[in-house]
Amino acid sequence: MAAIDDLLAKKPRQRDVTIVTDPDSSPPTTVTLSFRALSRDQWRKLIERHPATDDQQNEFVQAQQRQGINPTRFQRLRWNADTFPPAAIAACCDQLDVDDAELLWASEVYTTDELERLMAAVLAANESAEGTVVWGKGSAPTLGSATS
Repeated sequence: MAAIDDLLAKKPRQRDVTIVTDPDSSPPTTVTLSFRALSRDQWRKLIERHPATDDQQNEFVQAQQRQGINPTRFQRLRWNADTFPPAAIAACCDQLDVDDAELLWASEVYTTDELERLMAAVLAANESAEGTVVWGKGSAPTLGSATS
């Protein structure tokens, strides 16, 4: 029964993101954040604590209508885009607490791309197949570990 023991001893999946905090220093100063997977139950409860608002859902439906998507294929938002990302970042990263993650998420010095890389690492750790991040129905998977 060594196989089952090995399988059950599996460590949670982890994804790292390296952020260049001072590109002008020599060498450039970086910080690497590590995001580890939560249990399925913890992840589900985290999503449930941050539901999308009615306004967010309505805006999402309108965006799908503008894109010409058949109403029978409309999707719903899984979480609140304002509150879930910092909560998920903090829950998956031992280096940041909720206050830190909220400050980071609200910071004007980080670009949308940089913040999306953080969330991609969280999603890669918790939801994607090994080594891929799938962005939605009809999209191609992006290979990699969300490390940049």
